[in-house]
Amino acid sequence: MHPFEEYLKQHHLESLAVSIKAQVRYVTVWNAVKANPITKDHAQKIRQAVVNLTGIPYTGPLVRRRRLMVKQRVRIGTMKQKLPCLTFTPDQLMLLQKAVTLTEQMIRVNKEPLPNVNFALATVTQVQAKINRMIQPGIWSEAVELDCNEVLILQTAVWIFAAGLDFAEPSPENETLKEQCRTLNLLLAPLTKQARIKNRNARC
Repeated sequence: MHPFEEYLKQHHLESLAVSIKAQVRYVTVWNAVKANPITKDHAQKIRQAVVNLTGIPYTGPLVRRRRLMVKQRVRIGTMKQKLPCLTFTPDQLMLLQKAVTLTEQMIRVNKEPLPNVNFALATVTQVQAKINRMIQPGIWSEAVELDCNEVLILQTAVWIFAAGLDFAEPSPENETLKEQCRTLNLLLAPLTKQARIKNRNARC
């Protein structure tokens, strides 16, 4: 067992809590726990986060990427497409906020063992934070970057929300919400397809 994993268990810390406190992705903390290389900046954020959470610094090792690896990643990164940026209307943001919250509740109450539940919840938390930031007055019109997993969470949340509307009593309000769901699906569909392809290629 890696010393950092022992530290988390000793202090009863969950990787998800550390990722939120450190403001890094859950997978970054997971890599630290599994002794996979992470960047110097992420290592510093994680160390600071656990100090803030426990009051006791982690003095053990965290595997860091070598400079050569970072340079190679930068060169390769110049060839990659940028993360998609989207803008939403206030009504769309309100719907997305409700839809993502519903999806989070469904994940949490599910009793069957599912793979990558913590990763999914961490992604949901990231999406919620972005929605909450965009929904503030004067911010909603600004474009926001979404990674592959965040796009998939949004699309899934809209599907689940729309499915719930199909079983609700017909009303003008529900018809308006259904139309908003259709619009959001059209907006997210091309990005969702790209995200699925990218995730599939990453597993190959």
